[in-house]
Amino acid sequence: MRQRTYWRELLDMIIHTYGERKRIARAISVAEVTLSRWASGESSPRQRYFRPLLQAIPGAHRHAFEASMKEEFPSLAVDLPGQDMLVYQESMHEHEKLEIPFAFVNRILGIHATSFTHQVSWMIIQQTLQHARLQLSSGLGGLRITIFYCMPPRDDGMIRSLREGPGLGTFPWSESLGEEVQFLGADTLVGHTVATARSHQVSDLRAAPTLVPYRPAEYERSAATYPMMRHGRLAGCVLFSSTEVGRFECDRLAVLLQAYTNLIALAFTESDFYDVSVIQLQVMPAFEAQQQYLSRFRALVITLMKESAHTAQDLTYQQAVTIAWQQVETLLLQHHDKHNDLPQTER
Repeated sequence: MRQRTYWRELLDMIIHTYGERKRIARAISVAEVTLSRWASGESSPRQRYFRPLLQAIPGAHRHAFEASMKEEFPSLAVDLPGQDMLVYQESMHEHEKLEIPFAFVNRILGIHATSFTHQVSWMIIQQTLQHARLQLSSGLGGLRITIFYCMPPRDDGMIRSLREGPGLGTFPWSESLGEEVQFLGADTLVGHTVATARSHQVSDLRAAPTLVPYRPAEYERSAATYPMMRHGRLAGCVLFSSTEVGRFECDRLAVLLQAYTNLIALAFTESDFYDVSVIQLQVMPAFEAQQQYLSRFRALVITLMKESAHTAQDLTYQQAVTIAWQQVETLLLQHHDKHNDLPQTER
């Protein structure tokens, strides 16, 4: 069996990273299966594809990729761009990536203006998360984007915790997040962001916390958080996590992340936003300690729906879900008060 050249092995590795196959195929205008054939050695790219293919390869691998291609196709070496030109083209490409296309913003505004009330939230969140993931995950580093909601005020009128909502990720995280819900409080980067109504970013989560609290999740090396706000009131925040140190240091990238957060905030109604003065987060139990209570969630919803069927006050499913989450939050707060737990939260 003929041994594959290095550039083909490298291409095979890259296109098996989530989102890269689609991105590269779109960038050079070929079918995704064509990339697989090039990688396996079943076929080879025509000359007109060499330049755009090389430009689409992530910068960390481009030099080795180019050298291997020139070895296999020496007659095409003169047609490949030099490193100086590639650096310039890459910088221009990065500049374009740090902006949200107007067409996408207009699409989200259109959904917000014309879609049915029960569809708006889901459509805006899903489309914005998908666009942000594609826009931000062109490199080989893993990316995760997670939304956290403010829990409704308790009987004393104060908000005590945040609940993890939907999210999207790339390898090594799951593509679709939210299967492992957790509650976060005052001792986390997410909680600190909501309590201060300010964005924060940590370049290296391996270092000991100083000005802001945090505990990195598995694979997480840097993070940035942005509050979801409307008229100075908060609905929660968006957490951007990366497997790369210093991923969110760029000022222009911060503007982009805030813009995505602002679009996500359009998914919420006025009643979902709260004045900063009622946000007094408490410390929540460790993620592991939360599991015994989170596992009861579905049973609580079913019980509430059954009880509602035998009373004059019928609950909708969504109302039962909201009440069940509040009951879980109560159990978690009681657990912390009882055990005086020093949390080992994941974020």
